[in-house]
Amino acid sequence: MSSSDSHQFDALDRAMRRRSKRWGLRGCLAAMLVGWLSMTTYCEEDSHHPMRAEAHVFEIAHLAAEYRATQGRCPNGGLQLLAVGLARRWAVDPWGREYILECTDDWALACSLGPDGRPGRDDICSRPQSTRPRGQAGK
Repeated sequence: MSSSDSHQFDALDRAMRRRSKRWGLRGCLAAMLVGWLSMTTYCEEDSHHPMRAEAHVFEIAHLAAEYRATQGRCPNGGLQLLAVGLARRWAVDPWGREYILECTDDWALACSLGPDGRPGRDDICSRPQSTRPRGQAGK
């Protein structure tokens, strides 16, 4: 092998190493980016479910209390809230199940059964909302 061949071989070898390092680094960064995007999308979707359910149960309890205060009785469910125009739509919880609405003469409460769909530790419930007209609380 002549010195010019050796010089060309060395130049080619250096170029190949630079290219492989560059592509290796790019490939590694691309894989990390794809993995990160996949995880954040999955985690964000999962982590927003409880927050969305919490917002819904507080709104539903408030609407049920408003219904009780204006109609003089508790709503049987979301359809009555829709019928009188208090709700624009009746949503299901982020896990595809109906919200539970409980109402008495004194309070209204809405719940989601959470991810497992069974009553217990991961339920998401509103605080009881007073159903009495203002100024009559506690009478």
